[in-house]
Parts: sequence; structure tokens; C-alpha cells
Amino acid sequence: MLIDTGVVIVHHKNFPAVLDTISDFLTAGVPEHRVIVVDNSESETLRASLESALPTSVERINCRNAGYGAAANVGIQQHLEKADPPDYIIVSSHETRFSPQILERLRQTLREDSGAGAVGPVLTLEGPGNQIWSTGGVYSRFARRPTHRLNMPVGLADCEWLDGAFVMYRAEALRNHRFDPAFFMYYEETDLHARMRSSEWRILVDPGSSVTQSTKGAPPYFVGRSGGLFAIRHTAPPRAILAIIREGLRFAIKAHGDRSRVRNLASYLKGVRHAIRYR
Repeated sequence: MLIDTGVVIVHHKNFPAVLDTISDFLTAGVPEHRVIVVDNSESETLRASLESALPTSVERINCRNAGYGAAANVGIQQHLEKADPPDYIIVSSHETRFSPQILERLRQTLREDSGAGAVGPVLTLEGPGNQIWSTGGVYSRFARRPTHRLNMPVGLADCEWLDGAFVMYRAEALRNHRFDPAFFMYYEETDLHARMRSSEWRILVDPGSSVTQSTKGAPPYFVGRSGGLFAIRHTAPPRAILAIIREGLRFAIKAHGDRSRVRNLASYLKGVRHAIRYR
């Protein structure tokens, strides 16, 4: 049993599929009372369905939808305030799937490296071929834009950041570092891991562990808002401007048709304006 490992699953309108994610954690040996599901669906019907379907000792917390990071913080705080807080805390989205042995691999990594604040698996996309989504995050050379690494490292490797869909944290590191709710959606983990690295915590990826997730893409507004906020806070002004312009051009190029291009750019620029105002 992984009695020293706690889990926070952020759930937003993914019932009943979230039950499969919960089942994977229990099968891997996490005790029921160490699993917290933070539901920010803001739906009484969903809450009632989730409550009736959860295993007896799995804890459910309802909160308003203030974003992924804010919901994760609620679960993290609940774990840390317990009389017997876990040594390690996994933060997971509501659709991840994995084999039981990976939790012990990730846990062992943190046990053996006291300087590691977080470790994550290789993330693959749900569907044929299990396409690689991320083998850890890096920053682009000039604009310092966060991007997913796709090449498989030979062994345990340092990275700049990890995708927030599934990360195991050292609880000690989370006592001084939490997700910033200013990043309502996207870049919340990138910001957290940048701050952790500034405090000398290592961020690692284990190529021997794999987790499957799904993605629906990023809305232009939140990329503009969160991406712009990250660039403003973590890069020098010239690089921040370059990163914001480059991301805007990416949306323009990817759009199909003039109307879609204008709509995406308008939404993106609105997000950037809000980021500048919020900084």
C-alpha cells in the first residue's frame, strides 16, 4: 500500500469517466482515504451522482470553478492539514489512465533524490498508437515560450516543467509553493514549476512511466491570458513581447478561413489585454 502517498483529482464535468481514474489509483495501492476528488463542476446533479458512485472512504470536496490550479490547491491543503499528512502528493486531471506499477516508480524517484520536488511520467494521448504528448517541458531558445519535449530521454531526466495532467510532488515542496489561481486555465503548472526551480527543487521526468490523457485543445483567450501572464512574469520584456507575438501568429496560421482567423486573434488579444491588466 502507498500509505505515504496522497492523491488530488481535479474533476470538472467528466462523470462517470473520472471513476476509471479513481479506480486506477486504488488498484495501484493508494488507500481510499488518501484520495481526494475536488469537484468544481458547479452542478448539483453531477455532485449527487459523483457522491453516490465514489468508494466509501474517498473524500469529495466541492468548490466553485476558479480554475484547475485553484481546485488542486484545495485538495493539497486538505492533505497537508491532516494529522498524518502524506509525504508525496499526486495532482491529476480527471481523465488520466495508467498501469499500477508507475506510482511506485515515481515514488521511488522522490525517495532516492531529496532534491527532487516533482516527478512526472511520459504523457501519451488517448487513441490509436498512444501518440506522445509530452516527455517534459522546455523553453524555446529565444522567446522562452514553454513547449512540450517529444523526444524520449534515455533515463531519468531533468526538465524545466511538467504537464500538469499528472505530477507527483514532494509534499515538503508544496508547503511553500502552490498553484497561482491567476492562471485560471493553462500555464498554472509551468508557473509553479518555474518557482520551484528558483527555490532549487529539481523537476524530473521518468521515461519508464507512462500515463494516457486526452486533450481538447486550448481556447485562444486562455492562451492569451495565461501565456501572456507567464511571459510577463517570467521573461525579460523583449522576450515576453516576442513570445506573445509568436503565439498570436500561430493562432492566425492555424485558423481555417478569414472569419475564424479574425475571431481567434480577437479572443487571443483580449486574453493578452487581461494578462497585462492582471500582472
